[in-house]
Amino acid sequence: MLHEGFLKFLSPEEVAFWIPHGTTEIYPDGNTIFYQGHYPLGLYIFTQGLIAVEYIKARKTQQITLGTPTMLAFNHLIESTPNKYTVRCLKPSHFIFLPKNNIRPFLKSAKSIQN
Repeated sequence: MLHEGFLKFLSPEEVAFWIPHGTTEIYPDGNTIFYQGHYPLGLYIFTQGLIAVEYIKARKTQQITLGTPTMLAFNHLIESTPNKYTVRCLKPSHFIFLPKNNIRPFLKSAKSIQN
């Protein structure tokens, strides 16, 4: 089971809010977006493609696939804690990326989006 606050499914309006504040990134299939145990470099909003969220459970790698607009690891970013999951692309995937330093002015707005 995923840690609460790790994933936030977004509406098209919520995705549109972030587009002007970040950069659009396209990652090829097989690419790792971030690793379990690493601190987040910024906010990732998955908008298109197919990704897998991987984590260790009972010494086996578990995998959940996502295919909808999703904000990833927001809780780890605002709490300054390491990621509990690894995220990999299963197909070429599009993201909006906001570096950690650029997101501070938006934390109030982002917290309201998370709730």
